[in-house]
Order: sequence, then structure tokens, then C-alpha cells
Amino acid sequence: MPKLNEEQNENNFIILLFINPPEYTRLRESQAAAGEGPSGGSVEYSEYRIWSQAVGGMQHGRITALQAELEQVKKVQTDWQVQFQAQIQMQMQAQHNQLLDEMQKMRDQLSEKEVKYV
Repeated sequence: MPKLNEEQNENNFIILLFINPPEYTRLRESQAAAGEGPSGGSVEYSEYRIWSQAVGGMQHGRITALQAELEQVKKVQTDWQVQFQAQIQMQMQAQHNQLLDEMQKMRDQLSEKEVKYV
């Protein structure tokens, strides 16, 4: 555990208070209830522990949120791929049908010409 000087310690808690005041307060109160009072070097350790617990919890929440977002993106991507594939198949079928119709018209025209020449 790194040893923090008073300025670093104060800066860390200013950051924590700014980022997540309820978590900081909860951790401070639980520390006080457990009888972990300030005494020399243990203050830095306790303060650091409170800070790291609060920030660590926030990071866990961010990771969980990012995982949920990733799952949503994957689902949307899969849905999009299925829809895109269905559209491509419909377009291909429409083009295929159009070509078959054109071929039938050409056959009919050729048949008419053959009948005229006979």
C-alpha cells in the first residue's frame, strides 16, 4: 500500500468527495463505527483504504455497465445482421424473378418471329 503524504491524501479525498460523496460518507461512517480512528500513519492507510474501496466500487459499477452495454451492442448487431441478410435475400430473389421474366419475354418474342417466318 503506498504511503501518502498529507497533500496527496487530501487530494484523493477531494476527488472522492467530488466523484462519489455518498460512498465516501458511508465508508467514513463504517470506519468510525468500527473504531478505526486516526492515529499517525494509520490515518493515511485508513483514508487510502476508504478511497480505494469507494473508487473500486465505482470501477466495478462502470465495468458492469460497460458489459451490459456491450451485450446490447452485440444484440443490436446480430439483429441488424439478420435484417440485412433478409433484405439481401429479398433483393436477390426480386432480381432473379425479374431476369426470369425478361428471359420468358425474349422466348415469347423469338417464338412469334419463328411463327411469322414459317
